[in-house]
Amino acid sequence: MSQPGSPRPTVGIPILGDVPLWGLEWGLVAILAIWITLTVPVSAVLGVPGHLGLLVVTAALAAGTIIGARTTPARAAVTLAISGLAFAAGLALVILAIDHLPEVASHLITTGGSSRLGIAAGIAGLIGFLIAFRRRTMIRPAELVMAAAVLLFLVVDRTVLTSQLMRDLRLDLGAGATFLHGGSPYITTLFTSIPADHADLPYLYPPFTLPFFGILSMLPELPVLLAWLTLSIGASILGLRTIGVRWLWIPVLLLWPPFFEGLAVGNVAVLTFAVFACAPRLPAVLPAMAVFKLQSAIPGLWLARDGRWRSLLTGLVGVGAILVLTLPLVGLASWSAWFNSLLLFQQSQHLLHSLFAFALPGYIPYVAYVIVAIAVSVVALVLGRGLGGLARLGIASIVASPSLYRHGFLVSLPGLLGNDELLFWAALAAAGNEAGWWVLAVIGFVGTFRFAPRDRPPQTVHPLGHHGSPWPETSSA
Repeated sequence: MSQPGSPRPTVGIPILGDVPLWGLEWGLVAILAIWITLTVPVSAVLGVPGHLGLLVVTAALAAGTIIGARTTPARAAVTLAISGLAFAAGLALVILAIDHLPEVASHLITTGGSSRLGIAAGIAGLIGFLIAFRRRTMIRPAELVMAAAVLLFLVVDRTVLTSQLMRDLRLDLGAGATFLHGGSPYITTLFTSIPADHADLPYLYPPFTLPFFGILSMLPELPVLLAWLTLSIGASILGLRTIGVRWLWIPVLLLWPPFFEGLAVGNVAVLTFAVFACAPRLPAVLPAMAVFKLQSAIPGLWLARDGRWRSLLTGLVGVGAILVLTLPLVGLASWSAWFNSLLLFQQSQHLLHSLFAFALPGYIPYVAYVIVAIAVSVVALVLGRGLGGLARLGIASIVASPSLYRHGFLVSLPGLLGNDELLFWAALAAAGNEAGWWVLAVIGFVGTFRFAPRDRPPQTVHPLGHHGSPWPETSSA
């Protein structure tokens, strides 16, 4: 924070010269608002389109802070009363005039959306007023973007809650039960339609996972689901704390859709994130990430690049031991069936485009995807020393994913945390559509080069605090 009378911070930009930092920050806020308006297709909430509600409520929060910061204690009650009346009058005018607006706007009043949005905006404005009145300062750009990001989390999480909960774990348990009864859970023909129950989607994990899920399938389902959820929440907290996130911000980040969806559907990505997060302290666990997904082996290259040969050997021996111990149970035929099912699934993705989800081959030819994945992995490996290198290889594993859902972006979090508070929250707020998730990955890659601890504002909303860096108190720099 600059002291009164001190020069305001500037940033040197070619051609433009020295540009005030506040101008760049608010410019980024404006760009983000336009991005959300034009590109983020979120479902209706409060009876209005999600992005409209997000922008209106966030703008009301900002307006409340402007009024609150400029209000003296003696005029607080009067200002609140006048602002409330003005807001109510404005809302009434909108309701009265809405019949003369286009059909989309008219829909808001018939569904009660305008009144609910007005109430939400009024509450946001009041919160902004009280915060700014107490602090005597307006909201900072990073705080405003953080609020918008969290609101977007809630909108997306609401859609997750209306989907099939624990569907991924139920799929795994079903595969385990099939294995126990002597069958094969792997597909033998092209997959041509999305089943009504997503737990009937193809099982893609390697055969040595089948005995584990087979044992779990023998137990009552509800206790297994609850135990898995508890384990996943614990793993999430462990991972977040290990990379340096402060306790205050853990509940907020658990609402981030990659975490929330991963927990809600019971996906193993939450557990592999914890393994990835613990790698600097327990490097031998890193090869275990590849137990479920082949692309998760990419972060394990960090052990070789960083010269941690003993940990690499220990990890590989551990994975090899699992393979050897389970081979008599699953047989060589199951491995052949697994490889064949992966090829069939790849072909099925071109028939059912939704199976790609956010993965690169859903947007570019498969040959181009392979080239990009290899190139990014090689670049990440060449630049792979230190903690930033581990984070870069984590993002490379995202690029290399042939099928990618929101929980697959969890390993981008250390890289994202390397950025300053505004860019961190802007990345999370921008990820409301397919392109936004790849913007997030790029910002995360940039953040891997900025892992050095740095001073932040005393009231920072950065999850690492005012002077923290990803993976604090580790021996590798």
